[in-house]
Amino acid sequence: MDKTNYKAIFEQIKKNKKALGLTFLILLFLGLLLFLIRSCETEGTLVENSVKTEDVKLGDEMEKLIFRIQNCSRLYTTEYKIHKIITHEDQKVLKMGGFKIGIPLTDRHIAIPMDATLKAYVDLGTFSEKSIKTDGEHILITLPDPHVEVTSTMVDHDNTLTHNSFISSNYTAKEQEQLHRKGLKSITENILETDILENAKLSATRTIVPMLTHMGYKEENIRITFSKERFDATDLSRLVDSNYATPIESKRE
Repeated sequence: MDKTNYKAIFEQIKKNKKALGLTFLILLFLGLLLFLIRSCETEGTLVENSVKTEDVKLGDEMEKLIFRIQNCSRLYTTEYKIHKIITHEDQKVLKMGGFKIGIPLTDRHIAIPMDATLKAYVDLGTFSEKSIKTDGEHILITLPDPHVEVTSTMVDHDNTLTHNSFISSNYTAKEQEQLHRKGLKSITENILETDILENAKLSATRTIVPMLTHMGYKEENIRITFSKERFDATDLSRLVDSNYATPIESKRE
């Protein structure tokens, strides 16, 4: 074998070694990559199992929360005292055909001071898991709309003012009772002009939020809403417990 052939064989051997070395490195790299993939899969399984475990604990906490909120039943949040002066005037008339002619000296006037106590509440008896939405970090609570009920009324008879013309009759007890009822109805029909419903929402929110922060939710991740955000006159019939059979008491100095 001459030197030329020897050198060619030697060069070929070096090329083969390089190829083998490269193949070894590639196999080593693939082995490490496979190991890392398997490790990630195992870690993913552990994380998934951890989430499932946390979900179970979260469910238990939610059941406790629902129970606590339901136990509040009627959560009275706001009380308003409304003062109103009921005024009325009339005059006897003489009907002639299709005309009505006022009879002179028969007009009369009355002004009745009246106080009504209104209480706003949120009925939490129907609160359930359907009222809660959470992803574990953020939570949305939907509460029932607040209601208002008239808890007491008081008529100040001593400061009631009347004016009767020369031949007019006094207001009878029955007529005054009708005016009291009319005044109470006027108070409830104008509830939307007050902020009692909005304050009831705020008070209910202040009651619920600490329960949620105690569970670990950050206050900025808590949202409390209600079935309806804004009310109009069509909502009064369902929001106001207008019990006009409420005893109207008399205030005496």
